Amino acid sequence: METIAQLVDQARNAQLARRHRHRAFARLVERFQDMVYGMAWAAVGDQHRAQDLAQDIFLAAFLDLEALGDAAAFPGWLRRLAQRHCARARPQPLPEDVPAPSSPPAPDAALHQHHTRTALRQALAALPENQRQILVLFYLGQYSQREIAAFFDLTLAAVKKRLQRARAHLQEIFTTMLSDDLQSQRPSRTPQFANHLLDMLHAADPVSAFAPIAPDERPNLTPLVGAIRAAAAQLHNSDLATQTQALRRQAQDTSLDELLPSAYALVLEAQRRRQGPAWEDEHLLEGILLHHGQAVALSSPEQRLHLVALPLVLNALSQQGAHFLAHPQVAQQAATLMSPLLADLGFSGQFCDENTALRGDINFCPLSKIAFDFLYHRLGYQSQAPQLHYALIDQIDQLLIAEHATPLVVSGATADWSPAPYQQGIEMARALVQAEKNRPDNEEPFYTVDRYNVEFSPRGQAFMQNHRPDLVAQAPRVLNQLVRGLVAYQPGRDYAVHQGRVVILGREGNRQSGRRFSDGLHQALEAVEGLEIQPETENLASIGYRDFYQLYQRLAGLVVH
Repeated sequence: METIAQLVDQARNAQLARRHRHRAFARLVERFQDMVYGMAWAAVGDQHRAQDLAQDIFLAAFLDLEALGDAAAFPGWLRRLAQRHCARARPQPLPEDVPAPSSPPAPDAALHQHHTRTALRQALAALPENQRQILVLFYLGQYSQREIAAFFDLTLAAVKKRLQRARAHLQEIFTTMLSDDLQSQRPSRTPQFANHLLDMLHAADPVSAFAPIAPDERPNLTPLVGAIRAAAAQLHNSDLATQTQALRRQAQDTSLDELLPSAYALVLEAQRRRQGPAWEDEHLLEGILLHHGQAVALSSPEQRLHLVALPLVLNALSQQGAHFLAHPQVAQQAATLMSPLLADLGFSGQFCDENTALRGDINFCPLSKIAFDFLYHRLGYQSQAPQLHYALIDQIDQLLIAEHATPLVVSGATADWSPAPYQQGIEMARALVQAEKNRPDNEEPFYTVDRYNVEFSPRGQAFMQNHRPDLVAQAPRVLNQLVRGLVAYQPGRDYAVHQGRVVILGREGNRQSGRRFSDGLHQALEAVEGLEIQPETENLASIGYRDFYQLYQRLAGLVVH
């Protein structure tokens, strides 16, 4: 068996083929997935959120492997990375006192189990974090006290003491139930966790190209910064719009790189006249890198919406398209903030939502806006294709990771579609989910479910066959999605009901207007929420985020830590 150090060296060896690097890292995931999932579960207390968080941790580790000096130190480095991610994901401070488990309100044995399990989770959440992590990893399975001690860089005695104190807070029945509950959640039970992460690694390749340049690795741009400041000093009594028109004419036969000092000087002078933020040399360096298609981790994140004016103004001189792409609220905020300054320079800045045509010299758009315009043109719905010259993407690292598996799709209605299977199947699906909730722990489950699939046991199949044999025969996919929607998807976390429609939520809770879950899941959620069920659709055209962004002649991004 290969050592951890060997796998790390393979995973970050740029001379190896991409699939070999990904496979090496996947083997690291297989070794540590339960450990990282356990830390995530201890932080957020929810199976599905813990899976998402654990995948984010591994993906961040893959993208940052170059920062790891000694390959053999990977376990401790991964632990510290996981701790940082878990600290950010924790929903709220935990209470200091352990609440007394409440008595079940009814004598039924199955209902008693359900209430006891709820009390268990409340008591577990109230443990101090260092005890909770040890307890979760111990009962998650596969890890001995010695292995846990090595991962957390603790003595064996310290692990034993924390485990003993945690057990003392929980009654014996809770400890037994915790072991069964957590072992059923281990990612290593199936290959799905690792396989999904492999898909994320493939999508993350463009992100690696956008790794921010470390300050000591940046080219010497001091002379260029000096040229910008010298040019700005000559503009104090100039008409800025007239100067912009002169640069536009020059841009027809002069490269934008040559015009950079003059264009950036115009922005600096316009900011000065409007009493904008003071620009340090570091800010100008970051603005230069953004023009040259780099990702920049900003030294002053609060100034990022001011900084974007530098490369956007320069690239708008060519009149071939300059786009700032962000979440809708950020894009609108940037347009509102920048439009007066752009007007001083003779540019029009416009916020464009999904229904607005691109008319500004500089357009501030939601992330998917330009891509949909591109698809609509390809289908013949729009006569003019969007110009893909320069795009500046806010939080580019998070976007290409969070949206790696999200295709942008233009759909058309499916012929001969009917909402009847969803309307008829929802009550049976609710009954099945309730039966599973009331099931005694020593009996066969009706199904197993995660974010990606539902597997019905023979008992679950028999339950559905007894209730609706017609749907089992004619619409098994619908039943699968209804149960998946009831169990694995939560309103407020995965989707929201807005103006009578189910709207997908991004990882940051932002509404993803115009997007729908595929394969009947969106219709299932509409049935769950008692809404009008919209027709299923077939794909007319689609493109992934990363594939679309590669069509731009020049692409840059902001990385906000």
